[in-house]
This record gives sequence, structure tokens and C-alpha cells, in this order.
Amino acid sequence: INGFGFGVFKSIFNLVSSDGFSFREFLFNTFFFGIGISLYLVYSIKKQLKEIGIQKIKEEHLKTTQDKTIESLLSKIQLIEKLKNSEETKNMNIKEVGNEILLSTAFSFKSSGEKIKIILKSENKSSFTYLVSSKSRLKLNLFNYTNNIKNIKIVEAILRNDNLENTLA
Repeated sequence: INGFGFGVFKSIFNLVSSDGFSFREFLFNTFFFGIGISLYLVYSIKKQLKEIGIQKIKEEHLKTTQDKTIESLLSKIQLIEKLKNSEETKNMNIKEVGNEILLSTAFSFKSSGEKIKIILKSENKSSFTYLVSSKSRLKLNLFNYTNNIKNIKIVEAILRNDNLENTLA
């Protein structure tokens, strides 16, 4: 898709700039750029997944929306307090709506920002079950570059009272 878009853009630019249209140049730009970008993205995503401890890559790791059910000893009130004080989440926008905790990350060079949702699914005397999901703020995002997996791991570390360095390594 990227290669085709680049090929079309470059061809239109050539037409406007009086260089004319060349089908051979269109094919070269389309395939060279498309294959080059595809290979780079595959390499980059594999490297990032390995950096966060995922050695065997599965289809679920490549989804743009990530979710996980997590058991915890933390109540919702305790969890919100930990989220507000954690180095990894204290700068996120944190809202409580009903039985949900909503977090959002800011736009950056590496990310279009993510929406993290923590839903309290069930509770008993000593444990709580949460559904944690993370997805891009932009609906058109085709790749998440492991940001959503990292977000899930951060929340999971907080819910389990783990050391975050051990969780992301």
C-alpha cells in the first residue's frame, strides 16, 4: 500500500513538474519503496518485540489492539492511586468512569497516542479481576510498534505489584 501510494504521488509530481509520466519509473518507485519499507517494518517490529521479552512472535502480538485479563489484589481505588504515582503512568491523562479507568498517552514522535482502558470485571473478598486493553487513538493506525503491548505490561506490573524493569525485560 505504501509503495503504491508513493508511486502514484511521485508520478503525479513528475506530471506537474513537466518530467512526464514513466510507467517504468512508476513500477520501480512502487516496488522498490514498497519492498524496502515492508522489510524495514518487519525487522523493526521483530526487534522491538524481542526487546520487551517476546521471543516467539505470534499473530496476537501483531494486533493493533491488545487486551489481557489480569487478577490482582489491588482494589480499584488502590489501582488508581498507584497509576497516579507510578513513573510510567503519572503523566498520562487518568479518568474514572463507572467501573472503568481510562488512561491516554500523548502524541509523540514514536506514537500517535494510545487509549488504555481498565475495566473491573469482578471482585471478591481478596482479589479483583481486570480487563486491560490498549489501542491507538487514531483508528487508521496499521501498526502499533509494540506500544500497546508495553502499555499492557506496565499496567500488569502495577496490578501485580511487580518491578517494572523485570516485566519489560
